[in-house]
Amino acid sequence: MAPGVQASFYMPSALDGTLIHTRIGRLTALKSTISSLSPRHRLALAIALAVDFLQIVAFPLFAPGLASPVDDVLDLAAGVSLIAVMGWHWSFLPAFAVELIPGLDLVPSWTAAVLLAIRRPLAQPLQNPGRGTALPK
Repeated sequence: MAPGVQASFYMPSALDGTLIHTRIGRLTALKSTISSLSPRHRLALAIALAVDFLQIVAFPLFAPGLASPVDDVLDLAAGVSLIAVMGWHWSFLPAFAVELIPGLDLVPSWTAAVLLAIRRPLAQPLQNPGRGTALPK
């Protein structure tokens, strides 16, 4: 840094109004996004969040080991219930495979799979006018 030049850093704190405003804005956007989902999508997201919470937080506390049969039964029940609620989606297959690998079951794969299944396309594909259609001048 050149002599006589002072660096200016902005470090937001919890008491700073802009940081609080940003977090409230994000929570409001999340609430409006969740409320815009259909009831079956909300149910599927709730199932996925509950299963991932149990696998990440609760089961490591009392599970007998990495290859817990209770964990496998929960994964099977989660897969079947998500397919029953939403129908088949390709993202459920890798999520189920990841859950069977010891150690990787601590990743919230069911939640990620449901979020992939309920995402909306950002834009519609462009329509091809076909041959022989004249472009406007």
